[in-house]
Amino acid sequence: MSVSVSESGNKLLLSISDETYNRSCGYDSSTLVIGAFDAYVAFDSFSATLSSGAVQAFIEFRVDAENYFRMARYKDSTGEDKYLATICDGGAITEGEGDLAVASGALRLKRTGMTVVCYYGEAYSVEGGTVYSWTEVASDGNFSTSRGRMRLLLSVDTTNTGAVNFSGYTFSKPSRALYEDHFVSRSKGQEKISVTKQGDKDYKKSYYYQIFYSFCLKNVIVIKAIHIKCFYASSIYPASARLFIFFIDPFR
Repeated sequence: MSVSVSESGNKLLLSISDETYNRSCGYDSSTLVIGAFDAYVAFDSFSATLSSGAVQAFIEFRVDAENYFRMARYKDSTGEDKYLATICDGGAITEGEGDLAVASGALRLKRTGMTVVCYYGEAYSVEGGTVYSWTEVASDGNFSTSRGRMRLLLSVDTTNTGAVNFSGYTFSKPSRALYEDHFVSRSKGQEKISVTKQGDKDYKKSYYYQIFYSFCLKNVIVIKAIHIKCFYASSIYPASARLFIFFIDPFR
């Protein structure tokens, strides 16, 4: 078994080979995300060698084991080779798929209030850069409003081999999207009170910030509102001062 998490050429490179157990590796945000957000990442060189089970590369927002949503590039031993969206809402699973067996593309997640949406994207070159055409794959209008973490992962089932490169990770929060947990007090013996939750709080002053995040040593924008567990760096600091932290999860 071999697991590799590295970066080169502005990309996060992930690979797992000859896996003995189900395993994941990649990036995990060290700070909890609150409220509405829009996040996407490009991928390339997705590959999978399978004897059983599946290999998938995905972007995920996770509250806990029963509340998460992800958009994945997926391939399994039965011949399924596609985009796969998974939304787990209180333990209930909703899936959607895009029948495109491509080695490169983009994955996107969006949350507004209690509504979450998963997309895959196709890249088009234009003067000055790259734009994406997005296709919605799955959505849910009653998702948890709790805090959670963003993740970029490669997941490989037992006996399989997989690899992917991620680049151009972009995370943004729209203006007036500040969300705070609702709280209703109750004394001993009272029945539980049902509270209607909404995403935007117009009576709260909010602020706008955006992170355009690329996996490179020379040009990473860091905003103090979000700390990146994978690594954080700035071109104003010397290379020796930059910190890189990756994780490998043996239990996924």
